Amino acid sequence: MYKLLIATLGIIATIGVTAPTILPQSAQAQSAPATSAAKRVILTLKAEKQVKIGDKIAYEATSGKSVKPGDVLRYTVNAKNGDKAVKNLMLTQPIPRGTSYVKNSATALNGAELLFSLDGGKSYVAKPMMGKKEAPTTAYTNLRWKFTGTLEAKAQVNAVYEVVVK
Repeated sequence: MYKLLIATLGIIATIGVTAPTILPQSAQAQSAPATSAAKRVILTLKAEKQVKIGDKIAYEATSGKSVKPGDVLRYTVNAKNGDKAVKNLMLTQPIPRGTSYVKNSATALNGAELLFSLDGGKSYVAKPMMGKKEAPTTAYTNLRWKFTGTLEAKAQVNAVYEVVVK
């Protein structure tokens, strides 16, 4: 029997006038309704800062490093499944306070549908609108990757997105 599984990783960001530090929070998983299925998927979050080396772009770990306005951070959420297949996996991530989503930066393997929220995660749509216009990425509050297939036992998927520090 398959259960709908919603996995959520939160990020704590300390953004201030001086050099702030981005701190990943420990992973959490939830299922609806709450069952042991949530314990089957292990989530990890990796944060990296974009750096330019000559004319090339690279990424370095943010652990213990400061960021400043204009810095681009790349987050990678890894979901690793346990011993049983999970159907309809959803990965949900907040856009950290003090940052804005970088348009078209979110990617996911295994053909996940990418959804966005403007209301703190209460609702999600593929193309957020404000009136008759597409919402600016500065209004995005959360991202969700909705996998329509089955994540097989012992399989893993990655979801990646970037934000810019305000």
